[in-house]
This record gives sequence, structure tokens and C-alpha cells, in this order.
Amino acid sequence: MKQIFLPTLLFCALAFPVQGQVDPTQIKLVYQLEGTNEVRVEAGQIFSEVEGRTLRFDAYYPKADASGEPQDRRPAIVFVSGAEDVRAWEWFKGYGRLAAAQGFVGLVPDKRYSPKAKDPLITGHEDTERFLRYVAEHGEELGVDPDRLCLWTFSAGGRMAAVVLKRNAPPVRCLVAYYSILNASGLIDPKLPDGARLVAQYSPIHALLDSQGTKLPTLVVRAGKDNEAINRSIDTFVQVGKEKKLPVRLFDYPEGAHGFDGVNNTDKSRAIIAATFRFVAEQLGVDL
Repeated sequence: MKQIFLPTLLFCALAFPVQGQVDPTQIKLVYQLEGTNEVRVEAGQIFSEVEGRTLRFDAYYPKADASGEPQDRRPAIVFVSGAEDVRAWEWFKGYGRLAAAQGFVGLVPDKRYSPKAKDPLITGHEDTERFLRYVAEHGEELGVDPDRLCLWTFSAGGRMAAVVLKRNAPPVRCLVAYYSILNASGLIDPKLPDGARLVAQYSPIHALLDSQGTKLPTLVVRAGKDNEAINRSIDTFVQVGKEKKLPVRLFDYPEGAHGFDGVNNTDKSRAIIAATFRFVAEQLGVDL
């Protein structure tokens, strides 16, 4: 495939905030619940082999019942980051555990999304879609209800939202986008051969504009002190949803920074995270 991406792309700097010398892999969520240390974790499971790379995922399950018997298939949340290798990040371990403590299965998959690659948007989309279809096909063995899945994106991982907004998307019931980049137009040169189609294929905003596309219940969280380009993409996305009368909700956090859920230790941050889980529970039929 001819490379289609412009050489100047905002990527690594927007994947997650690094404040001072803080290692983003060690940042913990500001929202905690009892029971997160009692969940069952099955780490390093393989879902694909592609181009010489083994793609894995970690699964976080609610605490087993007293009998120790396997529980019924549960609704699941797939957490998609703005970086490439995040399964070891405290941030995403925290989200997996939070999900499991509330009755979901938390899933954190790998994807090929390196800023050094020439086409991270394509490989990131391919691997995100590959994982969602894997979960749908292997629900029984994973203990997951494939009819009750939610995709939750963060930062540059927001570009992966196009996977579930496009036509013939993998089956998910809802979408969450935290301080997410929701427009890929600036990364693809529309003048290149087939460029216009590729913009539409890989940009969440363009997927939302497709009148024949999904009407997926979507929650977008905007951090007021975030990068201006990210917030412009969020504002446009929400406006498109409003104009097309689509089920797009917005939580606006004017004082929030990019990655507020790890760097803004405030009641407002915790309230937004809790409300987000309630939104997901409502869509997936979970009684929190």
C-alpha cells in the first residue's frame, strides 16, 4: 500500500501527558473503588499474529463467586489508549480493575501504533478491529457477552473510534472518548490517490457524517485545558452529532488537563469517571 500519511503528525506528545519528569506509565487513576485488588487477571493472552508480531491482551474479571464456579458471560469494556504498549501501565491496569470491580470484564489489548511507524493509523485501526471481532467470536471462552461490548478510547486512541462508527462495524453497544482526537483529516493527504476515501475511512468525524453509519450511543469527555487541536476535533464531532440528531453526549471539564483522570486529583475528575461507568452500565444493562 502506498503510504498516505503526512510526515508531520502530532502523535507521541498527545498520547498521554508527561508532567515534569513523571513517568506516565506509573501514573495511577485518581478514582479508586473497594474490591479492585480482588479481581482476577488473565494477562498476556494472544489474539493475533501479524507481520511477525504477537498481539496480546489482558483481561480483568470480577471476583469469582463463593462456589468458585465460572460465572455467566459478562458485558465487557475494551480500553484503547493513545499509545502502543500500555498493558503494563498503571493507568490501564487501573481501568481494567475498575471495570471488573463493577461487574464488567475489562479488556486492554495491544495494537501496532508506534509514532515511528509510517502508517500507525492504518495498523492501529486494523488491530483494534481485529481485537473487537476476536472478542465477538470467542465470547464463550473469554466469559464475555459479545452482544454487550463498549469501546472506551483515550487521547490519540480516539482515532480508533472510526472502527465502531463506520458502516459494517464490529458489534459494540456504546462508545466513550476521553480527551480524544476525533479527526484524522490532518494526517491524510486527500490529494493522494484514494485520499478522500481514506480520510472518510479512518476519521471518526467523517464516519459520524455518514448518514448510513451507526447511531451508536457515545459519550465524549472534553478537558478545557487540553491541546486546542484535540478540543476543536471534539467540538466539531459533538456538533455533527447534534446536527444529525445522533445520541452523542458531552461532559465538559473546563479545568481539566489532558489525562485528567490521572493528573487532576479532584472530586470533579472522580465524579466524571464514576458518571462514565454509569453511562456504560446503562448501555450494557449493568446495575451498578
